[in-house]
Amino acid sequence: MPGSVLLFSVHLHDHRWHGAGEWPPSPGRLFQALVAGVASRAALSPEHPHREALEWLEGLAPPAIAVPGGWPTKGFQTYVPNNDLDAVNGDIRRIGEIRVGKTIRPRLFEGEAVLLFAWDIDAGEDAERHAAVLGEVARCLYQFGRGVDIAWADAEVLADGEADARIARHDGEVWRPAKEAAAGGTALRCPRRGTLKSLLDREEDRRKRLLAGVLRQPRQPALRIVAYNCPPDQLLFDLKPSEQNRRFEPWPLVRVAELATRVRDYAAKRLSRELAGQAGMIERILIGRGASERDKAQRVRIIPLPSIGHTHTDTAIRRVLIERPCDCPIRGDDLNWALSGLDLAVDPETGELPAHSGPILAPADDRSMLRHYGIEPCSSACTWRTVTPVALPVPPLRGRAKGSERLENEMLAAHAVAQALRHAGVGARLDAVRVQREPFFSAGIRAEAFASATRFPSSRLWHAEITFGESVTGPLVIGDGRYCGLGIMMPLEARRRDALILPIRAHERPPVGHRRAVIAALRRALMSLAADAQGFVATLFSGHATGTEPARPGQHRHVYLLADDADGDGLLDRLGVVAPWRVDRSWHPRLQLREDFEHVAGELRVLRAGAAGLLSLDVPHDPAPDDPLFASSRAWRSRTPYQVTARSLGGKPARAAVERDVVAECGRRGLPKPDVVVAHPEDGSGRGSAGIILHFSAAVPGPIMLGRDAHAGGGLFEALRYCVRT
Repeated sequence: MPGSVLLFSVHLHDHRWHGAGEWPPSPGRLFQALVAGVASRAALSPEHPHREALEWLEGLAPPAIAVPGGWPTKGFQTYVPNNDLDAVNGDIRRIGEIRVGKTIRPRLFEGEAVLLFAWDIDAGEDAERHAAVLGEVARCLYQFGRGVDIAWADAEVLADGEADARIARHDGEVWRPAKEAAAGGTALRCPRRGTLKSLLDREEDRRKRLLAGVLRQPRQPALRIVAYNCPPDQLLFDLKPSEQNRRFEPWPLVRVAELATRVRDYAAKRLSRELAGQAGMIERILIGRGASERDKAQRVRIIPLPSIGHTHTDTAIRRVLIERPCDCPIRGDDLNWALSGLDLAVDPETGELPAHSGPILAPADDRSMLRHYGIEPCSSACTWRTVTPVALPVPPLRGRAKGSERLENEMLAAHAVAQALRHAGVGARLDAVRVQREPFFSAGIRAEAFASATRFPSSRLWHAEITFGESVTGPLVIGDGRYCGLGIMMPLEARRRDALILPIRAHERPPVGHRRAVIAALRRALMSLAADAQGFVATLFSGHATGTEPARPGQHRHVYLLADDADGDGLLDRLGVVAPWRVDRSWHPRLQLREDFEHVAGELRVLRAGAAGLLSLDVPHDPAPDDPLFASSRAWRSRTPYQVTARSLGGKPARAAVERDVVAECGRRGLPKPDVVVAHPEDGSGRGSAGIILHFSAAVPGPIMLGRDAHAGGGLFEALRYCVRT
């Protein structure tokens, strides 16, 4: 069964769901419902095939979830007896005195009330056997949610492509487990190894809640928390000429609103003609006519992308990005059909030619432009600037305004930017806002020039620069004109993480003596994550050029690893993965290497370190600004022994050889020449380890990792605030 998917389909009896506390329904909830259904028919003994199949299911990776479209209701309140009859001396006639309010907020569904859970499975006889048994288990399910949520289910094994098509045809939202917990999303409970046993133990505890007159709480089920995100569908189209004699048909930047409006209206007419019964919904969701507050979150966004990324690039529009929210009632394949091949020169309803001819929308093959807007690959930045001006509800100045009046007008615009971010759903902390009429880059155009093709007067259009207190990913489009091509922003610098700290959970911290074993396990784990389908691992994580041959001497082009005892209690409490260009200041890597580093290093969550044990790692994070390993300082002291390299020993005394070796290592890392203090050379040959103190003439940012074993945590230096030279 290569590339197979185990698909559970849960059918609700009613078009409503009363489950509380989460949305979408978690895989852990489905697993508990399956166990409850099959256990109601037969005991799950250790040798029972149903139990073996469920234990196999709990070991699979988290599934994708498809849920029907709908909305939560405001709910209603009912009054039920509290489980405290002793408060009224056991008098059943006084039960009305202990009633409490209970709020019920069902979720209503549109269309077919079916939920899909898709687990990826590997090939093998065991997988095929367990999948067949789970089909029997699914047929035992009788409810899903609360007791009133009657349901039935079935399970089937589909090919990977067939399962994707089945999910794509599903009307509603598709939720997938996030690759990185740091990416954000919704935390959902998922089964893990031991979940079935914990559920059986919990049921046994419920049967023995009252022992020796003491009421005992049953044990909680063993479930893991997985971050699920529900990103919008993003369709990218090129603006192609009708005669196909060149690659693009550029569209003038100042007519960006006209382009967005034409794409929107033409696509809406095309959809309405084919989906006649949904014309009202299409007008609300695509055009925005008659849209309610609930419809705003489901609206399709049309984002023309001006060409940026190089000083000499003209800012004409050559691509259009279409963003469809995950819960948009317009199906993704319908929207793709309506836009693909759309001729913007011919009205699809009348066949008339507009005053200006237009290009044809064609699906894009190259998506590299998206990274300049912080979109793809996933990138982030703290500072963003407008490419097209943002429309703000700021009153115009009358006549020749004084300086104080202009200042007040700009302050109102800055305040309106903060409100525009809130309306666009951007929740990051806002640190600074700068507004002006002039563009922020040389090829840009003044804000007033965009007013002619819009419904906004020139006084409401502003260019803005926004600085957040944390990194924000794209696309970032704000303001009243965000649905017609205005307020499109680009990251000033897409900040990529080049150093990650991985905290070790407190109850699993190994002793410092296991440092080498932990770092070796960390290197093996990163290589495993970085391996491609053929098993090849790039030099960035392997340290080898090809096969098993080491990379060319003198080039430190692979990651630096560290295991650190930050609080000095003798236990390793954090691991670190540092990109080589962060340590070697003389190297400037290409963008793809930066993306590969962040993608692989951010995936690690569990480390099997042999004698050091199984280490669970928390979500990777950036080093703190005051971290002594990553701060800036003029004085640095070795935190782990410095191992002398074999290239600069000569016949000099040990201390002089070490000093010479350290200075040469600093030069190779692109650091300024330091004054070196050798605290204690280990032996007279100069080939051993040493404690080192470095003094630079100016502050140098960390990390500093030098010496023969620098890639394995050796020669790690910490910043000193105060240091006395000796």
